[in-house]
Amino acid sequence: MRNLILNPPILIILIGIFIVYFFLLLRLARIEKIAVIFEKVTIVLFLLVLVNPTIPPLVYLQPDALAGRDKSFISAIVQLAIYGFFIVLSKPLFRDFSQSLFYLFKDPFLAALLLISFLSSLLSETPLVSLRFATVQFFISLFAAQIARKNDWDALGKYARWMCFVAAILSIFTALAMPSKGIGIEDTPPFAVRWVGIFPFPIKLGTGMAFSITLWLNYYLYEKSLLSIGVIALSFFLLVKAVSAQAFFTLIVLLGFLFVLNFIKKFHPKQSLLIVMLLIFVSVFGYIVVTTNLEAIFGVFGKDTTLTGRTEFWPQMLDAIAKRPILGYGVQGFWQSWRGDENPAGHIRAVRGFIPPNGHNGFLDLALETGYLGLALFLVSMMLNLVLAFKFWVRSKSAESVFPLLIILYVIMSNVSETQLFLANYIWFFYVIIAVRLNLGMVKQPSLSAIL
Repeated sequence: MRNLILNPPILIILIGIFIVYFFLLLRLARIEKIAVIFEKVTIVLFLLVLVNPTIPPLVYLQPDALAGRDKSFISAIVQLAIYGFFIVLSKPLFRDFSQSLFYLFKDPFLAALLLISFLSSLLSETPLVSLRFATVQFFISLFAAQIARKNDWDALGKYARWMCFVAAILSIFTALAMPSKGIGIEDTPPFAVRWVGIFPFPIKLGTGMAFSITLWLNYYLYEKSLLSIGVIALSFFLLVKAVSAQAFFTLIVLLGFLFVLNFIKKFHPKQSLLIVMLLIFVSVFGYIVVTTNLEAIFGVFGKDTTLTGRTEFWPQMLDAIAKRPILGYGVQGFWQSWRGDENPAGHIRAVRGFIPPNGHNGFLDLALETGYLGLALFLVSMMLNLVLAFKFWVRSKSAESVFPLLIILYVIMSNVSETQLFLANYIWFFYVIIAVRLNLGMVKQPSLSAIL
């Protein structure tokens, strides 16, 4: 097939067809209503790409692929050309894009983390590799800031729900039509059959569907939409098929958090703040306990209590951080198995011989890449945004009032036993969106003391 496409006459015909359709779409994009549709499609499509799908053509559009060592010049040009295609078709979305840099700095600690990532990359053992990944991460964050400043909370919540809906539909299709990609069979006893859909791993499908169920259920509580019921049922089916205990517990925590928030909405703000803070602490603590110790839960799913030895190599990671505590090893500068004996993480392994591809903890991996300084900047950013999210929740009466709080909790849980932080994925993207959006209205918002 590839040789057929690359045949000069056929290639010329395909290029010609592409040019004709491009100018046709460009003409349609001048119609205001169609331009709005193009803009929405572009955002949802980009969010889908940030799920890190494994199916073509989405797999070739992942932003971090641009920073990969095996990325050829031609492949990079084609990928950038496709990005340019959508930028041209969604021109209003990218208007004044450079101004998003100013809005990104509305959260100074988040902006400082992005700057620190460049500095730490310069000091990396592989500076060019780290700089490429830091650059990709910066532009992804910049695009998130652009979306945040051009959309209100209702629109942002809608984009998140539709990303989940389309991801669920594509996952069902992939599992049924392309089982070799959508369904995985474990190579160790009990050889469980687990769905992955368009996601890289079953656990990511499961936790993604837990996120989907929570968002659509929250929307149903306000709008009583039949579509919500259908998406919830579809997402739950996929969560079950993923066979992930961690995904089920993620769902339980998110739903519990959602229902408690709805229950305490009528409380005094001071009481609500105390309950919210306590609830997040209990949720995260319980999540850590369950994902690292409870054999009774993981035994049902064929899992051991150390989650493939995560708790065994975390102390080794702390020792590695201690060698570069301030700025770390650079973005993607520590887990480098391709370097063989020179791999900075070459000595890290579990007692049973498991060699981790990453730290399976987003916070530790962030400290490895950007040092304790980068980790501290993120934690301060998250705590300040948690306060702003609480203020927004107190004042807002819309369905999206809980959206920032849910995102923050989801970010924390997603990085307890997996690495989902400071990567080109939808979790980081949504965190930047809420951080920018919350800080946009900071001047107009009353102080927390005034609310309490």
